[in-house]
Amino acid sequence: MLPVGTTLQDGKYCVTRHMASGGFGNTYEVEHVKLGKHMALKEFFMQGVNLREGNNVTVSQPDNADAFDQMRTKFFNEAKRLARLEEPHIVEVSDFFEENRTAYYVMKLVDGESLKERMKRTGQPLKEQTVREVLDQMLQALDYVHQHDLLHLDLKPDNIMVDRSGHYYLIDFGASHQFTSTERQTLSTSTGLCYTMGYAPEEQVAGSTDFFGAWTDFYALGATLYSLLTNTAPPEVTSVKYKREQAFLFPSTVSADMRRLILWLMQSDYDRRPQTVAEIRQRLINPAGQNETRPINHRPSVDNRTRLHSEGSHRNYPPYRKPASSSAINDIQKEISSQGKKLMGLISDTLGTNNGPQPRRNLRQTPQPQPVHRPEPARTPGPMPVPDPVPEPQPLNKASYPQPDVNQPKNKPYSEGKVYYKGRWLDPAVARIAKQQDQKNRIIWGIIGAFFVIWLFFVMICAAAGA
Repeated sequence: MLPVGTTLQDGKYCVTRHMASGGFGNTYEVEHVKLGKHMALKEFFMQGVNLREGNNVTVSQPDNADAFDQMRTKFFNEAKRLARLEEPHIVEVSDFFEENRTAYYVMKLVDGESLKERMKRTGQPLKEQTVREVLDQMLQALDYVHQHDLLHLDLKPDNIMVDRSGHYYLIDFGASHQFTSTERQTLSTSTGLCYTMGYAPEEQVAGSTDFFGAWTDFYALGATLYSLLTNTAPPEVTSVKYKREQAFLFPSTVSADMRRLILWLMQSDYDRRPQTVAEIRQRLINPAGQNETRPINHRPSVDNRTRLHSEGSHRNYPPYRKPASSSAINDIQKEISSQGKKLMGLISDTLGTNNGPQPRRNLRQTPQPQPVHRPEPARTPGPMPVPDPVPEPQPLNKASYPQPDVNQPKNKPYSEGKVYYKGRWLDPAVARIAKQQDQKNRIIWGIIGAFFVIWLFFVMICAAAGA
């Protein structure tokens, strides 16, 4: 952490206290020295990747240097984009710069606390009426963010601040993404996709950036509402996917409309969630007149799913086609059967085989060809042929075959004056030396084996004594 009293930008900002730390940064309260105004400072610092030498930020391992440079550049570019946002429920970014080998941006300091800190302080969940006020103001913030082709991607009670007047702010855009064609290519090779378990939907946990959209933030919005109403962590995405409604434990104080809204926002399939803020507001106006899910067989294309338009986040869905009735399907089947019969009759007439109904043949049995009987030619009688005489067997002459040498090893060529030892013919002196060397080797290996057995026995005794 930067120590209290550290100055940045040549004395423009002075650190007064450390506020919080996350996976991708540290937040400090700083004072603008010339204006005497207190502000919040966000420092890019990756936990587990970065170290600090004095005030400078370093990388713990050289292999992480490229990843840190990419994420620092992304952090700095996001600060530039946030500086252009002007919305009452988004904390204003007033300055950004690079120093101490990392990046910083300065934003408005909210005089209040996060919703998580409030529930921790009171030990009680928020009332539903208060949660509806939070929902209304967060929908305003998300609608503005989505119209500017941005996604927050880390919405949770920790990132919603409330001041003393009851005004709510959406903070910490450290995980936000901009979805242009070039940015999507950059994100596909990014090493850091930050999310919080329980608040991140399936496509975010899997890192499938092609399927990110406004619906990704809406899942986190539903998880946030659930946490505020229960003062417990929301169920993880796997529980939501397989247990469905059984994964949620709503207290009796939560209305049925609010329960259905949360279940709608936290659908496991992203196409069953609301796609725009306008859909959610319509649901709030008329809770009973809205379907909780949308037809899953009418998905938009990938390009339309990942495109957020600034003119009200309009989406180009294909036209809805009403399914055919059962009577119409039966009529179509009858017509197909009639046309098929006509076609088969035409084929039979063409081949000349339309002689009435034919017996049904088992298609599994292959018809066998019938034998063709041809008359044999007439034979004239004649003399019977005389067979050749069979030659008499001759006695075997054993003397004509070579006799084996009893002194020669089997399958080994004989060499005169040599001694056969281990597959080779050697001189007697060489064979004697080879035999002596083999005896020495056997003695040496026997001694080595004996020493090994003694050593192993000693180790076992020591282990037994130590136990």
